[in-house]
Amino acid sequence: MKNKSSDNTSNIDNSPERNERNQEPNADSKRQAHASIKGYLYQILHSVNAWLDLAKDETLSLEGIEDFDIISEDTITAVQVKDTQRNITLKSNEALNAINRYWESQTRNPDRRVNFRFLTRSKIGKERGNPLGNDQPGLRLWSRCQGDEEIVKKISEFLQNQEKISEEVKNFLKETSPQQIYEQLIEPITWETDSKDANSVKQSINDKLLRHANKLRLLPFDASKVLDALLNEAFTVATHKENRKLTKERFFEIFQEETTQRVSTQHLRHLQMLATQAAWDDTSSAGPTDNPSDVTIQSYSPTQTVIPPLYPNVFQRTDLLTSIQTKLQSDGIVVIQGGVDKGKTTLAILTANPIEGTWSCIDGAWSWRSFTNKDSSHIVQDLQRLAIAISNQPSQVNVVLDDLNLQPQELRGYEEILRTVIYRILERGAKLLITSQHKPSPNLIRSLGVSSSVTINVPNFTEPEIRQFAKEMGCPANDIDTWVTLVQAHTGGHPRLVHAWIVRLQEEGWREKNILTSILQPPEELKEEREAARLLLTDLPKDRREFLYRLSLMSIGFRKDYALKVAEIPEPIRHPGDIFSQLVGPWIDQVSENYYTISPLLKDAAKAVWSDDTIKRLQANIADAILKTKKLTPTEAWTVFTHSIAGENKEGVIAFISSLMNAPQDDWKNVCQEFSLLAHIKIDPPEELFPGDAFLNQMFRSLQYRIAVEVKPEHTPKILEIWDKETKPYEPRQSYLMARLMLTTQALRYNQAQFSAKK
Repeated sequence: MKNKSSDNTSNIDNSPERNERNQEPNADSKRQAHASIKGYLYQILHSVNAWLDLAKDETLSLEGIEDFDIISEDTITAVQVKDTQRNITLKSNEALNAINRYWESQTRNPDRRVNFRFLTRSKIGKERGNPLGNDQPGLRLWSRCQGDEEIVKKISEFLQNQEKISEEVKNFLKETSPQQIYEQLIEPITWETDSKDANSVKQSINDKLLRHANKLRLLPFDASKVLDALLNEAFTVATHKENRKLTKERFFEIFQEETTQRVSTQHLRHLQMLATQAAWDDTSSAGPTDNPSDVTIQSYSPTQTVIPPLYPNVFQRTDLLTSIQTKLQSDGIVVIQGGVDKGKTTLAILTANPIEGTWSCIDGAWSWRSFTNKDSSHIVQDLQRLAIAISNQPSQVNVVLDDLNLQPQELRGYEEILRTVIYRILERGAKLLITSQHKPSPNLIRSLGVSSSVTINVPNFTEPEIRQFAKEMGCPANDIDTWVTLVQAHTGGHPRLVHAWIVRLQEEGWREKNILTSILQPPEELKEEREAARLLLTDLPKDRREFLYRLSLMSIGFRKDYALKVAEIPEPIRHPGDIFSQLVGPWIDQVSENYYTISPLLKDAAKAVWSDDTIKRLQANIADAILKTKKLTPTEAWTVFTHSIAGENKEGVIAFISSLMNAPQDDWKNVCQEFSLLAHIKIDPPEELFPGDAFLNQMFRSLQYRIAVEVKPEHTPKILEIWDKETKPYEPRQSYLMARLMLTTQALRYNQAQFSAKK
């Protein structure tokens, strides 16, 4: 036997015996309280849900007559909550006890009318032997009798024969007329069976919080913080020996507390921030515009709600389109899934707004939402707004969620609100169409209770489809086999590449030319697809090719006027408006009435053909071109910032920072939410935005600090520390900033007042 002290192997015991010893011990299941805890949570959720519905003259009492009571001047509504799922009948102990509880409550409160709600997840069952006649369950007869004397007599006789019914109730039934029995016993008791589960009640609370936030013109994000505080308040109040009441005023207080950001005044101590704020006047002559402060940034990006237009020469994939429409009609929801530029959006447009003369089985109006290039936080906000819009819509509206990222790691951030949106759409009998590069996760499919077959993959074009497309575009019958073979070989059937090739061949009149040397293997990965797309540009006229290379550097959507200004960058492109119109469809997608995107297959194509210096110059010029339009959305402002950084365009960065810092105070909170990412930039690891430029770096840190105060207060100490380290090496040469401190007294008072008001 080995000596353990001299054994070099691990002393950890991984034996099966040890693993068995580490398993949970055997326990008496009778003493475990998981069911009780679950039931109490269900009760609290319903209490909070009722709390939010209180009228001004009502209060909600917890653990009073029943689990919760809604009290007004002359009425008490006692609510008993049961998180049970076994069937319940009028003969069940729970029902008979509820009747006794009601009678006792009314007896104790003779000066007020008592109503009694029995709320349970259980479904109504039928009593054995049909004791009430009519072949109907007793609880259903109770709810529907509406004073029918014969039914009231049967219910009375039935209850008098139940041992669990109290003597007081039996005496009342023996001595009272059917009309009095109905008015004093049957009508006040409501049996709310088959109630929603805890998650649905929680979602109902969230919906009400969203509507309240919307009334106050707050962001939906603010409302999401309140639920936990309300649940905590209800739990705490329920444990009090006395004064277990909740009021509408207390809800307003908690909502305000949870949606108000408080920041310590010690964060104002950093004088460099004030110096930089006072220096905004120095930026008035900087940048590509006459006055950077003229650039304004709206609170929200425009949300596309109408169906985008189809680009010219679209090819209808009839069989695929029919499959989508048929599945949508039967299941109510379809996810069109496919890789980059597979034609998902086109299929969605044709489903929602078919070309005249084509068949569609989908009725009703459509609302369109595009999520292209949106991050998780913006997707959450858009879905929350959509959920509110659906709730406020008097009639059902079908919805398209275009280019939604269903990748699991991204979906986690908005899966809950997505489920809410889907549930509301399907509940109203409307249709939902989602396009995505990723398949929905099995967990999401299961949680929605829909079939996994709702996902329809977009395949590459088949040879028969290419043949039909070429035929529709005028390809001569004698040459069609040759062209179909070449297009299939060059594109692998990728929809975007097939479309671009056939449109180009049609423009050239289907003339034979030596293209065999440019034939590539069918693309398998995105890199190959982009390379194939770039090589296809070599046959385009120089001005078209140059224009597309420039636009390939645009990271997000752009307006046509932006594109035309990019065309004016030296060396200018001639007739850019005409060229732009020619490129829409094959290479540029129109995503809304005013916005376009470059095909993903061409993203950064310019980097493969131009030098780094040329790319940097173009990046700077793109920022300048966008700034000339003055009024920017947040998305466009981000474009200015990113292109300015990539192109080392200091004037563009100054214009960006200045426009944000000069945002109206009543819009500042919205601006901070839209640009919350700035609170994270260049702090981990800490780096200067522009090495060696003290003034610009301090401008950036000042803006970053102000935004962090609103959206990421835990970052403010680190930002101040980095700011201080960046400032010290330049203080001797930048002393003029300190000299301007006297001019910032008014700003200091203003900031202190703002922070004090939030405390």
